[in-house]
Amino acid sequence: MKPVIGWLAALAAAFSCVHAQTVDQEQPLFDTALPPQAIGGSSEQKLAQTFTVGVTGGLTAIEIPVGCSDGQLTVEIQGQTATGEPNGIAQRRAIVNADEVPPPPDDFVRIHLPTDLPVRAGARLALVLTNTSGTCGLARAPAGETYSGGGLFFDARPNPPGWISNKTFFGPDADVPLDLPFRTLMATGARGGADDDRCTVITNDGPQTLPIPDSVPLCRCLEDAGARELRCRLIHPDFLLTRRIQTPFEPGSPFEEEWMFTPLKELKTPVMIELAGAGLDKPARHVFGKKSKPGTFERWTVKGIAPKTEKTLGGVATVLYEGLSLGNSDGPVEFRFDRTLPDSALGNWPELMSPPKP
Repeated sequence: MKPVIGWLAALAAAFSCVHAQTVDQEQPLFDTALPPQAIGGSSEQKLAQTFTVGVTGGLTAIEIPVGCSDGQLTVEIQGQTATGEPNGIAQRRAIVNADEVPPPPDDFVRIHLPTDLPVRAGARLALVLTNTSGTCGLARAPAGETYSGGGLFFDARPNPPGWISNKTFFGPDADVPLDLPFRTLMATGARGGADDDRCTVITNDGPQTLPIPDSVPLCRCLEDAGARELRCRLIHPDFLLTRRIQTPFEPGSPFEEEWMFTPLKELKTPVMIELAGAGLDKPARHVFGKKSKPGTFERWTVKGIAPKTEKTLGGVATVLYEGLSLGNSDGPVEFRFDRTLPDSALGNWPELMSPPKP
């Protein structure tokens, strides 16, 4: 399975106006080598992705890799039932004609909501996609659970009417996607975006830039208050590396962070990561990509101890990728990015985990 690399270009487009909109929730990987999932058509299929809002503000648009042959694509933002399915109540609805999103679904398409939807961090919503007069196709995400704040649901004939989750229908360990590729965009004021980027590339010839457009956020972190985690990612033309850490945690208490790695094409060499600081009593090292192929995922869990007093949890991650030539340098290339956790990562669990007041 070979994941599409065109999403890097889509990412650049998504952040070309970061002062107006910024990504909140996302599952950015999809695979154009697989047949797209139908929306509408003979099975009358509806697709939905539930998600957890990360920041309080105005939900202004969504992005999905979609293409339509005929009819109209209806995009709705709905709430969730007590058991997690879309509740059928559209809080915002956008309708897109098929000729505006022609096939194939090989890149993210931005669809604006008619008006911003005010949302609160921690709110659980659903992105619902339908086409009652034609057929659309949505690119498939990689197999497995690639987004932790929700899941993929479908409603299709000949099944009885009603939402079914892929995880329930196929099982959590089945070799099928358990999420859709998507992004939610917030109006200005949400945390994250290019202004938060803190990444340098060090070679034998000094700092250099990667062959990626400047508008792509090479290193980006987003504090997700709704899903109670901090997510960071490092994008390289050859691989994607993400970090997740559950927050908040009690001062002086142990915590875990998970790193996930996937090659985007055949690697020149394995990729080594070294962590220092940020709750670790000594540097930790791990090597990714010894055997993994494009479309596969590797995970690495690291344990640390939070400071006993409330203070910023600082640290640095260094990623070493041998054999990459940048400019005149043929030596090792290091990607150094900040692992600092904000003060809000430390706090009192009962207070921070209580539901937001209406």
